[in-house]
Amino acid sequence: MLNVPATGPDSITLKFVITAPGEDPSTNLITYQIVGPPANDMFTNAIKVPVAAAYYLSNNKLATREVNEPNHGGVTTSSKSLWWRYTANANTNVLVDAGGSDFRAIVAVYTNNSLASLGSVASGIGGISRLGPYVRFDAKNGVTYHIAVAGYDNLTAGTLRLYIAPGGQPDTNAPTVTVTTPPNGIIVTTNRLSVAGIAVDPQPNPAGIQDVRISVSAVPGAAPSSTIVVNPRSLIGPISTNWSAIVGLLPGANNIQVVARDFAGNLSVPVNIRALYRQLEPANDFFVNAFTLTNAGISSVNTLTATKETGEPNHVGNAGGKSAWWKFTAPSDGVLYLNTTNSTFDTLLAVYTGSTVSSLTEIASNDDAYDGIAGGSSLLNVAVRSNVTYRVAVDGFDGDGGVVFLTNNFTAATVYHVTVTSGAGGSVLPGSSDVVSNGTLTLTAVPDPYFLFDIWSGALSSLSNPLTVTVTSNLTLNAAFKAAAYTDGFETGGLTNIAWTTGGAQPWIVQTNVVAAGRFAARSGFITHNQSSSLFFTGNFSSGFITFDYKISSEPNFDTLRFFIDGVEIAKWSGEVGWANYAYGVGAGTHTVEWRYTKDPTLSAGADAAYLDNVILPLVVPVSTLAPARLTVRRLTDGTAFVDLQGQPDQTYVFQSSSDAVNWSSFSTNVALGGFTRAVDVNSRTAPKSFYRAFVPAH
Repeated sequence: MLNVPATGPDSITLKFVITAPGEDPSTNLITYQIVGPPANDMFTNAIKVPVAAAYYLSNNKLATREVNEPNHGGVTTSSKSLWWRYTANANTNVLVDAGGSDFRAIVAVYTNNSLASLGSVASGIGGISRLGPYVRFDAKNGVTYHIAVAGYDNLTAGTLRLYIAPGGQPDTNAPTVTVTTPPNGIIVTTNRLSVAGIAVDPQPNPAGIQDVRISVSAVPGAAPSSTIVVNPRSLIGPISTNWSAIVGLLPGANNIQVVARDFAGNLSVPVNIRALYRQLEPANDFFVNAFTLTNAGISSVNTLTATKETGEPNHVGNAGGKSAWWKFTAPSDGVLYLNTTNSTFDTLLAVYTGSTVSSLTEIASNDDAYDGIAGGSSLLNVAVRSNVTYRVAVDGFDGDGGVVFLTNNFTAATVYHVTVTSGAGGSVLPGSSDVVSNGTLTLTAVPDPYFLFDIWSGALSSLSNPLTVTVTSNLTLNAAFKAAAYTDGFETGGLTNIAWTTGGAQPWIVQTNVVAAGRFAARSGFITHNQSSSLFFTGNFSSGFITFDYKISSEPNFDTLRFFIDGVEIAKWSGEVGWANYAYGVGAGTHTVEWRYTKDPTLSAGADAAYLDNVILPLVVPVSTLAPARLTVRRLTDGTAFVDLQGQPDQTYVFQSSSDAVNWSSFSTNVALGGFTRAVDVNSRTAPKSFYRAFVPAH
C-alpha cells in the first residue's frame, strides 16, 4: 500500500519496470490523481457555478447521502451525491452533462432552498453506453437551481466529469480515428508491432478524446488477446490527438482493431487492419517460395505453423489459414494427378494459374476425394497445357494443419478447350476450361439477382442447370438469362399496370431513387405523425403465393410497414430493413391485399418511408383478345421439345400435345408472368411428330 499526504500535489506518477528471463524489459509510467473528501458533499456546501460555462473534475468515492435527501432520478438506491448550485441571470436553456464520468451516474436538477422540500426540474440516469448522462432544463432569470450528481448505488463511485453551460448542447457526434501506420496487410517476423494514428472529436460541441482502444485478436470478431488503452495527456480531452502504442501479435493472421472514445461516451467506427506474424516454417509457406514438382513424386512438409497471405484466396471456398505452395510446368498437354493421401489432417487442394497470390485464376479444387473419406484427403485430375505453370496450394480445412504428403503424376494426353460465355443477367461457373479428351465438365449457370436462367446454346441446346457434358472436341457454350417477371414491378412509372388504389393521409407513389430491380419501385406517401399511407389491390385470386420485395427506413419499433390480407395483419417491419423478399400463401377467391405505412405521435428516423417492388399476385385474369397467345416450338439436343408462349400477362394456360391433331392430352399448366411461360414435353423424345396447342381453362 502506498500512503500519500493529505496535502500536497494533486497527482502522483509511478514507474513500473517489468523484466523476464530472455525477454526485453518493459517500462510503464502511470499517473494517479490524488483526491480528498469532496468539499461539496453536503447540500449546504454546494459549489456555486458561474453564469458562464464551467467544467468540474471531481470524485464521489468519499461522498455520502444526507438525511432527507431525495431519490435522485427516482432511483431509491442513489447515493454518494455531490452538489452544485446555479443562478441564471436571464431566461435560458442550461445543459448539465456528466459525460466522461467513469461510473454510472445520476444527474438531477431541483428548485427550492432546503433539502427536504426540493422540487424536481429534470433528471437523467446513465446507461451502459454512456455512464454519465446529460439533462437540459429551462432556467428562469434569478432562480437558483440545485444540481446533484450521484452514484446509482452505494457501490457506484469514481471520477466525475461535469460540464454546466447555459445554451450548451451535448456531444452526440462520434469521434473519428485513423491508422497511419502500419499499412493494412503488413507481414512481420517479430511479435511486436508499433501502431499509430490520429483521433478527432468533430464539431459541433466536441467533448474531447478520452481514450483510444487497440485490440488484437487472432481473427476479426474473436475475443481480443490483448487490449491497450492509450489515454491522451489531458483531463478534459483534446479535440484532436496523435496516438501510438506497441502491440503484441499472435502467430499467424492478426486483426488489429482501433476505436476512439470521447468524453461523452461516443465511440468511433472501428478501424480494422490485418497483420501477419510469420514464423518461418514451412519453407514453402509463401506463394513466392513454392516448391517445384517433377513429373512424378511425393513431397512432404509440416504446416502446423504455416500462414495465409494477404490476398490469398479461400481454397475450395474455405477460409483455411495454413497453406503451403508448389508449382508445376507441364512439358506437354496432358493430365496432372494430385492427391494428399496419408496427410495427418483434413486437407484442401487447389490448382491455379497466375503470377501473384492476389491475382490467381482457379483451375480446379477439391476438399474430400469422396464423401466420407477417412482423414479428409483430397484428389484432383487436372487437364494442363504445354509450358504453362500451374500453382498448387494445400491448406487445412477450417485452419487445420499437420504433415502434408502431396503425391503428383503427369501423363501426356489430348486436351480440348471448352469456351463458356454468358449473356446479360448472369455468369457461369466454372468459366472457360481445358478438359482432357472424353472427360466430363459440369457447368452451372448463376443468374444475377432478379434474373432467371433461360437456355444453353452453341455446341448443344439444353434447359438443364447444372449441365454436364462429355468433351470430345473443342466446344463453345453460351448461357442465356432472362429478367424475372412480376405481376407488377412498377416499370410503367406509375400505379397503372393493375388496378391499384391508395388510401390514408397521402397516396403511395412510384419513384426511381430507391428500387430493388429495374428503374422504378413504389413508395409510401409523404406523411407526418399519427398518419398512415396505404396501397390496396382487390381481385380474384387462384390458390398460390403472394410474393413481394420490401424495404423500410423508419423509427425502429414505432413507425411500421404492415401487410394485410382481407384486413388481417399478416406481417410488419420497422427500423432499417434493406431490400428483402416476403411470401405468403393465399387461397382461391376474392381478396384485398394492403401495404400500410403508419407513423406514431412523435419522432422520425431514416428516410421515413416504406418501399415495394416486384409484386407477384396469383390472379385469375379475365381473357383478353388484345394479347392472343403465340407459340414457338423448339427441340433440345437430346430431342426433347419445348414450347414458349407469349401471351396475356398473368394468365393461366393449359398446354396440350397430340400425334394427330385430333386426340389431345395435357402435359403442363403454367401462369404467364409478364406474358411469357415455357412448357417442356418430356414425352416428345420418342414421338415421330407432335402437334401443340395452349388455351385458357374455364374458371
